[in-house]
Amino acid sequence: MSREILPADGMSERMRARWLEVQSERLRPQLPEDYARSEAEQQLHASAAERARSRELDAFKTSVPVVGADMVFRGEHRHTAALGSVAEWLGPQPGAVPETGLVLRGSVGTGKSIALAFACLHYPGGFAWLRPDDLVSAVLHSYDESAPRLAPLVVVDDIGRETKSTFQEALCALLDDPARTLLASTNLTKAGMRARYDGRLLDRLCARCIAFDVPGESLRQRVGDF
Repeated sequence: MSREILPADGMSERMRARWLEVQSERLRPQLPEDYARSEAEQQLHASAAERARSRELDAFKTSVPVVGADMVFRGEHRHTAALGSVAEWLGPQPGAVPETGLVLRGSVGTGKSIALAFACLHYPGGFAWLRPDDLVSAVLHSYDESAPRLAPLVVVDDIGRETKSTFQEALCALLDDPARTLLASTNLTKAGMRARYDGRLLDRLCARCIAFDVPGESLRQRVGDF
């Protein structure tokens, strides 16, 4: 049984009336309509949370333009060697910023892009997802208002597919910036990268990034034979 608490002496009449009103509401037994109102409020809050989650998913899919980004956001992605390497790179401590960059090397379809998306979701700072040619615009043409913007984590998916001759210059400049961390993927092997890029870039990559060679063949389901 609730114990009645008497109003304190010295209250003004207005304060006393308000106090009695609060006490009356507190001691009033709950009625069926109270439970119905409470359930409706819970449903309203749940609906608002669901809408907010949907907006977050849409924003993530816009920022991470890869097939399967929605599955990563919902935690429905499959575990792969590439994803395991990214999880190890992120480290066990939430909110900790990796000390180095990371480059995933491997064949097509081995889950590298999905692993990059996973990193973006869990990286403690902002990220910018760029195609190789977009990196050139972001770094060398930053004066252009239409150029992509950089972020603390710069994700470059599919290095080796660039068509602009100034890509190496742009990547060197990025690696020279201590405020940026590179996270990238490539279908090139170690030998392929050494054949394609010059010593200036390779030296900077060795100084700023670790490399992980993703094993295996394509994980994509086969429906034809080509």
